[in-house]
Amino acid sequence: MADMKATEGPKPIETLNADDPDYPCGLRITLSKAEIEKLMVGRDFQMGEELKIKGVAEVIEMSKEDVRHGNDGQRVTLQIKELEVDTNKTDSDRFYGE
Repeated sequence: MADMKATEGPKPIETLNADDPDYPCGLRITLSKAEIEKLMVGRDFQMGEELKIKGVAEVIEMSKEDVRHGNDGQRVTLQIKELEVDTNKTDSDRFYGE
């Protein structure tokens, strides 16, 4: 798996996450009670808990533009269409991945 933590150097202001500026705000997913019920998790989550998720997304928008100061203006927007949460994460999974 790829670590999605923001890389060193200047970070575009529109991608900053006020709660955790080390991770871009576009990587955040918010699930309401209805979505949680669809996932059939059947239990409460704990703050700070890590979960394995799998999903299927469709590319719904793509753009590439030249921007000043050498930043790559490439962007892809994904629409999540299917999502699964694995709540049976073992210590082995946590430390070594799948």
